[in-house]
Amino acid sequence: MSLIEARPVIERIMRTVHQRLQVLLSDVYPNSPVCEVIRPTRTVSYTPKSWQIVLTLGEEEVNEAQGRAGNPPAIAYDAQINIYCHLMPSETDSTPIDEYQAIFYADVVEALTDSGDAGWWAMGGNAINSHIQAREGIASDGGVDGFLVPLKVCYRVSEWSPYQVRY
Repeated sequence: MSLIEARPVIERIMRTVHQRLQVLLSDVYPNSPVCEVIRPTRTVSYTPKSWQIVLTLGEEEVNEAQGRAGNPPAIAYDAQINIYCHLMPSETDSTPIDEYQAIFYADVVEALTDSGDAGWWAMGGNAINSHIQAREGIASDGGVDGFLVPLKVCYRVSEWSPYQVRY
């Protein structure tokens, strides 16, 4: 068993999302000068930076409709992956923040869906389906600090093993 297969299915999905977003660090997307793509540690010790992406796993819930009977049965989960996109341009920057958000959001969507095959939503064969949700604003101190891209991923595992993908 390879090291990646030695991780639970949801962790393999998180790593796939993280890897896809890493392309934003390259010159492929010059309109979004992303400085880093991070997954916080237990202490959540990071400082928000402009053009930073922070990836976290949100709530998971059982998806009864996607579960499967059998021996062993398969349990399906809907997981929300939170993609926080921080934007903090200079106060003297005359470019509207909405323009930066539209460009950053479009580039994040392209990075997520450009997996090299038509099945981007399968997250490398680990998911049943994925949906990119509408972006939500992040505000603090009366200003705009960026936005959240909620990514809903449905995946199925054996009842007795969260390491085993079930189709």
